[in-house]
Amino acid sequence: MLGVAGCSVESGGVVGLTIDGSGQPVAVIAVCEGYIDGVSVWSDRQGTEVDLGSWKRSEPVIDLSKLSLQTPGPEWTEERDLAELPASERVQIYGWTTKNRWSASGPGFTVEDLARLRADAVWFEEYDDGAGEWVMTYVAEKDFRAAACRSL
Repeated sequence: MLGVAGCSVESGGVVGLTIDGSGQPVAVIAVCEGYIDGVSVWSDRQGTEVDLGSWKRSEPVIDLSKLSLQTPGPEWTEERDLAELPASERVQIYGWTTKNRWSASGPGFTVEDLARLRADAVWFEEYDDGAGEWVMTYVAEKDFRAAACRSL
Protein backbone atom coordinates (compact mmCIF):
# COMPACT_ATOMS: atom_id res chain seq x y z
CA MET A 1 0.00 0.00 0.00
CA LEU A 2 1.33 3.41 -0.93
CA GLY A 3 1.17 6.27 1.53
CA VAL A 4 1.62 9.95 1.13
CA ALA A 5 3.99 11.60 3.56
CA GLY A 6 3.44 15.24 4.38
CA CYS A 7 6.30 17.68 4.48
CA SER A 8 6.72 19.61 7.66
CA VAL A 9 9.50 21.36 9.51
CA GLU A 10 10.97 19.19 12.25
CA SER A 11 10.41 20.45 15.79
CA GLY A 12 13.72 20.78 17.60
CA GLY A 13 12.90 23.25 20.33
CA VAL A 14 10.44 25.16 22.44
CA VAL A 15 9.82 28.88 22.96
CA GLY A 16 8.69 30.08 26.38
CA LEU A 17 7.89 33.52 27.73
CA THR A 18 9.05 35.49 30.76
CA ILE A 19 9.57 39.16 31.62
CA ASP A 20 12.68 41.18 32.31
CA GLY A 21 13.33 43.39 35.34
CA SER A 22 11.27 46.23 33.84
CA GLY A 23 8.29 43.99 33.07
CA GLN A 24 8.89 43.72 29.31
CA PRO A 25 8.18 40.38 27.56
CA VAL A 26 11.13 38.13 26.78
CA ALA A 27 11.13 34.99 24.62
CA VAL A 28 13.29 32.15 25.92
CA ILE A 29 14.32 29.75 23.17
CA ALA A 30 15.37 26.22 24.20
CA VAL A 31 16.88 24.11 21.42
CA CYS A 32 17.00 20.36 21.98
CA GLU A 33 17.97 19.27 18.48
CA GLY A 34 19.22 21.27 15.50
CA TYR A 35 19.17 25.05 15.72
CA ILE A 36 16.90 28.11 15.57
CA ASP A 37 17.85 31.42 13.96
CA GLY A 38 14.58 33.32 13.89
CA VAL A 39 11.54 34.10 16.03
CA SER A 40 8.16 35.50 14.96
CA VAL A 41 5.00 36.66 16.67
CA TRP A 42 1.98 36.27 14.43
CA SER A 43 -1.78 36.15 14.37
CA ASP A 44 -4.32 34.28 12.29
CA ARG A 45 -6.90 36.82 11.18
CA GLN A 46 -9.72 35.15 9.29
CA GLY A 47 -7.38 32.62 7.71
CA THR A 48 -4.62 35.11 6.91
CA GLU A 49 -1.33 34.95 8.79
CA VAL A 50 -0.33 38.43 9.98
CA ASP A 51 3.29 39.04 11.05
CA LEU A 52 3.29 41.12 14.25
CA GLY A 53 7.03 40.97 14.92
CA SER A 54 10.02 39.08 13.59
CA TRP A 55 13.69 38.74 14.56
CA LYS A 56 16.72 36.94 13.09
CA ARG A 57 19.87 35.90 14.88
CA SER A 58 23.30 36.07 13.23
CA GLU A 59 24.57 32.96 15.05
CA PRO A 60 22.03 30.15 15.42
CA VAL A 61 20.73 29.20 18.85
CA ILE A 62 21.91 25.66 19.61
CA ASP A 63 21.03 25.47 23.32
CA LEU A 64 19.35 28.41 25.09
CA SER A 65 18.87 32.07 24.24
CA LYS A 66 16.74 35.02 25.34
CA LEU A 67 15.14 37.62 23.11
CA SER A 68 13.59 40.79 24.52
CA LEU A 69 10.57 41.44 22.31
CA GLN A 70 10.85 45.21 22.93
CA THR A 71 14.63 45.74 22.91
CA PRO A 72 16.46 42.78 21.34
CA GLY A 73 20.13 42.40 22.20
CA PRO A 74 22.98 42.79 19.69
CA GLU A 75 22.81 39.15 18.60
CA TRP A 76 19.23 39.63 17.28
CA THR A 77 18.19 41.77 14.29
CA GLU A 78 14.64 43.07 14.05
CA GLU A 79 13.08 42.09 10.76
CA ARG A 80 9.82 43.69 11.90
CA ASP A 81 9.32 45.67 15.13
CA LEU A 82 6.78 44.17 17.48
CA ALA A 83 3.42 45.71 16.66
CA GLU A 84 1.05 46.73 19.42
CA LEU A 85 -0.79 43.57 20.30
CA PRO A 86 -4.59 43.76 20.17
CA ALA A 87 -5.99 43.45 23.71
CA SER A 88 -8.40 40.60 23.04
CA GLU A 89 -6.59 38.72 20.28
CA ARG A 90 -4.66 35.49 20.82
CA VAL A 91 -1.29 35.59 19.05
CA GLN A 92 1.39 32.94 18.59
CA ILE A 93 5.17 32.92 19.04
CA TYR A 94 7.27 30.54 16.96
CA GLY A 95 10.97 29.78 16.40
CA TRP A 96 12.21 28.94 12.90
CA THR A 97 15.24 28.62 10.67
CA THR A 98 15.99 30.57 7.52
CA LYS A 99 16.53 27.26 5.70
CA ASN A 100 13.16 25.92 6.93
CA ARG A 101 14.87 22.94 8.60
CA TRP A 102 13.88 23.25 12.30
CA SER A 103 11.13 24.85 14.35
CA ALA A 104 10.42 25.69 17.98
CA SER A 105 6.80 25.84 19.07
CA GLY A 106 5.66 28.47 21.49
CA PRO A 107 2.47 29.29 23.34
CA GLY A 108 -0.50 31.17 22.03
CA PHE A 109 -1.01 34.19 24.27
CA THR A 110 -2.97 37.39 24.85
CA VAL A 111 -2.00 40.74 26.35
CA GLU A 112 -3.69 39.51 29.52
CA ASP A 113 -1.40 36.45 29.57
CA LEU A 114 1.66 38.71 29.25
CA ALA A 115 0.49 40.66 32.30
CA ARG A 116 0.63 37.43 34.35
CA LEU A 117 4.22 36.53 33.40
CA ARG A 118 6.77 36.25 36.19
CA ALA A 119 10.41 37.32 36.09
CA ASP A 120 11.46 34.25 38.10
CA ALA A 121 9.98 31.65 35.72
CA VAL A 122 9.41 30.74 32.07
CA TRP A 123 5.82 30.07 30.92
CA PHE A 124 5.49 27.39 28.23
CA GLU A 125 3.34 24.58 26.90
CA GLU A 126 4.23 21.13 28.24
CA TYR A 127 2.66 17.73 27.67
CA ASP A 128 1.04 16.32 30.83
CA ASP A 129 1.13 12.52 30.55
CA GLY A 130 -1.32 12.10 33.44
CA ALA A 131 -3.91 14.40 31.88
CA GLY A 132 -3.10 13.29 28.34
CA GLU A 133 -3.02 16.86 27.05
CA TRP A 134 -0.89 19.96 26.57
CA VAL A 135 -0.96 22.39 29.51
CA MET A 136 0.59 25.77 30.22
CA THR A 137 3.11 25.67 33.04
CA TYR A 138 5.79 27.76 34.76
CA VAL A 139 9.30 26.49 35.39
CA ALA A 140 12.41 28.19 36.79
CA GLU A 141 14.55 29.59 33.98
CA LYS A 142 17.49 27.37 34.99
CA ASP A 143 15.23 24.30 34.49
CA PHE A 144 13.51 25.46 31.29
CA ARG A 145 15.67 23.75 28.68
CA ALA A 146 15.50 20.34 30.41
CA ALA A 147 11.72 20.65 30.91
CA ALA A 148 11.18 21.87 27.34
CA CYS A 149 13.23 19.04 25.83
CA ARG A 150 11.26 16.47 27.84
CA SER A 151 8.06 17.80 26.30
CA LEU A 152 9.17 17.28 22.67
